Amino acid sequence: MLNIRAFKKIKKNLQPHTNIIAITKKKPIEAIEAAIYNNLFLIGENQVQETEKKYKNFKQRKKIKLHLIGHLQTNKVKKAISLFDVIQTVDSLKLLNKINQEAKKQKKTQTIYLQINISKDKNKHGILEEEIKSYYHEIKKNKNVKLKGIMTILNQTNTTKTTKNEFIKTKQLQRQIQKEITSCKEVSMGMSKDYSLASKSGATQVRIGTILFGKRK
Repeated sequence: MLNIRAFKKIKKNLQPHTNIIAITKKKPIEAIEAAIYNNLFLIGENQVQETEKKYKNFKQRKKIKLHLIGHLQTNKVKKAISLFDVIQTVDSLKLLNKINQEAKKQKKTQTIYLQINISKDKNKHGILEEEIKSYYHEIKKNKNVKLKGIMTILNQTNTTKTTKNEFIKTKQLQRQIQKEITSCKEVSMGMSKDYSLASKSGATQVRIGTILFGKRK
């Protein structure tokens, strides 16, 4: 279920500061079990509904940190907070405040990342770089969310040069945010095609699915 040869190659190509988030969306529970067996405890899922069904009777849930890496609609926030340890895709003040409200009701402090649209791609979700400062006050005010990092999804048709530049900009932005919010230490960027470059550019987490588990249906 997990490609061991590919896994070893990935680990060899990562910098010491970079961890793997194993992306198991559209994959059966056996993929998560294989990840755990190989000491991969950061798991990424894309959809609230799929995650709810998949993990309903999963006995090893406490061994992993479950990350939501897909777009989150406000009407699914309540369920997302009950399912996920980390919500990586906070892309609006409305969503931020909704998460805080629901987390308070569930007596939980929800770990979040801000999703950054570093390339200003109109087809992608995310906060623009110049909008970030408007989030500082809201994050500090909302006591039931904790900002632990930022994430970005790049256009997979980028040139290597563009990809590298945007990774570096994302890392620089994380450092800038950390000066205001000290808990913002993580940078989630890079996937199966560009994880090595992301790691060299400062990613603390890379999101890898296809190389580890094969193509999705």
